[in-house]
Formats: sequence, C-alpha cells, structure tokens
Amino acid sequence: MFFILNNSKTGMIAQQQKLDVISNNMVNINTHGYKKLDSSFTNLVYRDLHSKGIPTTQQKSFLGTGVKNTGATRNKSQGTLQMTGVKTDLAIDGAGFFKLTDVDGQVSYTRNGALNVDIFGRLTDKDGNIVEVTYNDGVNPANTGLTNSNLVVDKNGYISTSDGQSIGRINLYDTAGSDALISKGDNKFVPANERVIMFQVSSDFFQGNLEMSNVDVGQEMTDMIMAQRAYQMASKGVTTADEMWAMLNNIR
Repeated sequence: MFFILNNSKTGMIAQQQKLDVISNNMVNINTHGYKKLDSSFTNLVYRDLHSKGIPTTQQKSFLGTGVKNTGATRNKSQGTLQMTGVKTDLAIDGAGFFKLTDVDGQVSYTRNGALNVDIFGRLTDKDGNIVEVTYNDGVNPANTGLTNSNLVVDKNGYISTSDGQSIGRINLYDTAGSDALISKGDNKFVPANERVIMFQVSSDFFQGNLEMSNVDVGQEMTDMIMAQRAYQMASKGVTTADEMWAMLNNIR
C-alpha cells in the first residue's frame, strides 16, 4: 500500500505541475512572440519484483515507484505573423531574439517586436530597453535621425530612413538547446547560466507585422483535459489505499 500511496502522490504532484504550465501558456496566448512551455516526465526508480520473497511468474517484472516532472522546456517553433501596418512593429521569421539593454546595463532577449523609436532615434521596446543595432560608420547613436514615422527596415534587418539614409542593422541572437534561456518575466529571457553562449544569427524581418505566440489553443485544451483526468486517477489511488488501511485497522 505504501507503493500505491507514493505512486499516487507523485502522479498528482506531476500532473498539477503540468496544469500550471498549461495555465501559463493559455494566459500568454495573445502575448506577441511568446514561446510556449512543454512539460516532460520521467519515471522514478524501478523495483525488480523478481527477487526472494516476492512470488512472480514473470522473469522481468518491475514495480515503478512514481513519476516526476523533469521541468518545462521552451518550444521555439515559429508563431504566426499578424499584419499591423505599424512601422515600428517588426516580426522575426526564423531563429533569433532581439537583444535588449536596460538603463542598468542588464541584457535580456525577446521575440516581441512591438518596438518604438525614442527621442534620440534609437530603437527600443515598449519599456524603453534599447535594441542592439550595429550602426554604420559616421552614424551617431545618440542622434540617428530616426523617428516612428520615417523608420524603414528591410527583409535582412537593415535600417534606413524613408529618405534613403542608411543607419545600420538590427542584430539577432540565438543559443543552442531549448532550455538555455529562462524567463525573467514580461516576455524577456536571460541565459540560464554563465556557460550559455549567445551567437548571432540571420533571419528575415517583416516590418509592419508582429509574431503571435506559438500556443495552440486546441492542443492546450486537450492537454489540460488529459492532465485533469490523470490527476483524478492518481487521487483515486490515494482513496483506495486509505480504504484498504481502514479495512486492515478494523480487522480484529
């Protein structure tokens, strides 16, 4: 009965954690550039039943001791592009993140291309964090001449003004692995540790578009129903074990 209780307990904990991940995905379904989280599970230690004192007719019989959630990994698949017609909206079609630097010099990365041009002509996100741009020689980063109305970004990320003045190029960064970046909130990410290497990549830009989240509502609803059913089944194991203990305690 101990194994029934333990297996049921670990199952309930794992499914609750999966439901938390699904809820987070559902909340961010309309967040621009959001990348969904996927839950994964693994079995805990197996116990070999083919041993002394445990009768079995099977040569390879095992009893699991539970399950655990191994964590949530970031799904970096492409989200759909939505046309907005706003010149400062930039969608990335392919790999890569915008590199942001805040007023304290802290770096983060995002796929949210809802940008802005500040009073100095620098590209920023809606929170004022500066988007990394490699400026052309002779361009003063403190006075680029860019505005929200004259910004032009081509497919390769090169920036210019509407009258043809070339400014520079937007840099994109990516990293290997689906768990190398962790969320710091507000759809921004930072490297999981100091060993994570960020490298520049090239992808297509679409001005006047925004990348939507890659959350599939139908799939999330299906996963939620399955997780709820699995949670209910695990809870029945606890109820069954409790009833069996009660029967044993009533034996005189």
